[in-house]
Amino acid sequence: DSKISSENKMKKIILTLLILFLIPLTTKGATFGYTSVGGTGGYFNNHGIIIACYFNLPDNAKITSISAYYRPSGTSADGASAAIYDSSLNKIGQSSGISIKRTFAWWNFPTDFVIPPGNYWIAKNGRFVSSAENYAYYDAGDANQSLSKSSSYSSPYTFPSSISSPTYGNNKLSYYATYEPASTYSRNSTTTINNGRIQFNHGRQQR
Repeated sequence: DSKISSENKMKKIILTLLILFLIPLTTKGATFGYTSVGGTGGYFNNHGIIIACYFNLPDNAKITSISAYYRPSGTSADGASAAIYDSSLNKIGQSSGISIKRTFAWWNFPTDFVIPPGNYWIAKNGRFVSSAENYAYYDAGDANQSLSKSSSYSSPYTFPSSISSPTYGNNKLSYYATYEPASTYSRNSTTTINNGRIQFNHGRQQR
């Protein structure tokens, strides 16, 4: 009986560990925004202009990256970064800056901050080597779903704490954010097994 009890205990431990480590693999990599490449390339991102698009986030989320599809017009490396603003256009968090070159691509900006569910502006900024336009891609969107705002910031990696009096448009930009849902990022990184008890997240698995 003692042997059977030990075997059952071990089976429960193994099953719980499988659940614990497999769930994150299925929940990481969620996105909010527009993940399709828009059919129109516009002159949205002229030298030093912040461009943003409005999207809904359905869950508490740890934002791990922001992506935008566009083509820089400079012939050498340019600098750019991305950020997220709330519905009142106050900055929530921003990405690291990256160097980009003249090619059509999804450019990915690393981030690491947590936001609650709601409506947000995903924004991109850049200070480009040339003063020519910078092609952003989009499809038709909802009324006032996009905005632009001239930026006087000399750094390509800087965003203002808030955006006031922008110019609005009706376009759905090819911008999206990748995030981990709360069920993933709130999970403790350490799992303790002691006498058949497994402690994890906010709960306890116990025989």
